[in-house]
Amino acid sequence: MNKKTVIITLVAVLVVGYLLFQEFGGGNEVVTAPQSAVVDVPAVPVIVEEAEEEQITRELAAQSKRGELSKDYIVKCAPCHNRDGSGPVGAPIAWMSKDELVKALREYKTGERKNSLMENLMKNVSDNDIDRLAEEIAAFK
Repeated sequence: MNKKTVIITLVAVLVVGYLLFQEFGGGNEVVTAPQSAVVDVPAVPVIVEEAEEEQITRELAAQSKRGELSKDYIVKCAPCHNRDGSGPVGAPIAWMSKDELVKALREYKTGERKNSLMENLMKNVSDNDIDRLAEEIAAFK
């Protein structure tokens, strides 16, 4: 390896390391903007956000092949697994049985199955809600 390649590789590793450090390990300092940069922004009522969420939920349910989807599925599952469980981002789940889904979701909840996104989504979901979600998803077949 020549000297130029070594230097370029070293710089690339340092840049990636710095970016990772900023993202996960550092750069959490509070920075105060100068007074001249502060702009008053009117508060947006939470009601607007809830109304928008309800509208999105209705639109997704209306677009679904199955008709009505639960709010839990639309909010927690559909962004990664799609409305029909085909999984454009996350793994396809439409082919799974209710028992397989219950087992997988409970394993994510307990951390037995590793996936930080799924663990965080499932940590506050009750076993009854897991059963309902699994039943709903299993019906996609």
